[in-house]
Amino acid sequence: MSSVKMIKLEDGDYVPEECCTFGRNFETGEMEVDDVTLPCGCDCSRGGTLDISCESCVIQKIMNEYGEQEENRWIPVSERLPDPDEYILVSFENFSVPMISRYTVDDEDNGTFRIDDEVDSFVDNDLFVNAWMPLPKPYKEETNNV
Repeated sequence: MSSVKMIKLEDGDYVPEECCTFGRNFETGEMEVDDVTLPCGCDCSRGGTLDISCESCVIQKIMNEYGEQEENRWIPVSERLPDPDEYILVSFENFSVPMISRYTVDDEDNGTFRIDDEVDSFVDNDLFVNAWMPLPKPYKEETNNV
């Protein structure tokens, strides 16, 4: 069973990618979520359109829990590959210590996992990536604005 790719919205809620339409931000050039259309009829990214708010919606709570679990799990390379050039954590079938990597794609759509910013790939060093996961968010000290 393949997983559902979840998108984390600006408000912190997760929604299935298939429920999103995307548009390009003219200032940054990045693709962003333009609109969300959920099967329940709510637009959770805009505060909901039904009588109950999305904060108390059990479906939204389940989607958020699933999104958090998906964000923090190992993804087998047989399931899907990471977006190119993002730093990720990789696991190996023949080495027990995970490492930070980037997945790069050349002009012929051939991809490889690279050792950090190095030219060498893990395969060049007889290391075989079997899974990957996004890096955790960097630590930020909490400040109390009292």
